[in-house]
Amino acid sequence: MIRRAALVAFLSLATGTPLEARSPERYDAFVLAFNVGLGSGAVRTVETDETRESGIAANMRIGYRFSPKLILSTEITGWSGDVDNIDFYLLTVALAATYLPSGRGLFFRAGGGFGAAKAEVPVGATSTILEEAGPGAILAAGYELRAWERFGYGPELQYGWMNAGEGTKADYAILTLSFNWYP
Repeated sequence: MIRRAALVAFLSLATGTPLEARSPERYDAFVLAFNVGLGSGAVRTVETDETRESGIAANMRIGYRFSPKLILSTEITGWSGDVDNIDFYLLTVALAATYLPSGRGLFFRAGGGFGAAKAEVPVGATSTILEEAGPGAILAAGYELRAWERFGYGPELQYGWMNAGEGTKADYAILTLSFNWYP
């Protein structure tokens, strides 16, 4: 009895799934997700070369899982970092499709929408705020472990790109931990 309980506990921790309490996953459900992590971002203008710096990132997503292999969502991803002593904020808002080839675990996401870049440039004792916006896109890949019927988590790698206008282009590559809830 103790060996069986120890084996169940070990496999539950190793796989991220409480094996004794496992019930069928929901496929026709809303998806609410939140990611947090780190990554690098870069901003390029006509006058400057690319400078890539590290920073923090977050993502929020709401969508609907239409089938075991397809989720359609709207998501907002932000990255913040310091590039050459200038505080930069990059944001993408996208309509995205997530494809799960086997219906669970590994997934790929792509989407398009718009992106925005904001910079706080120090000028003496004050700062000037510069903002640009334009088209943007995201690509992501990751792996979701199901902890319970309605909750999953896992790593996600995302790349975002935006053309913020006036010769300004920006991108980020982030690695996050995703928390997905299927209410």
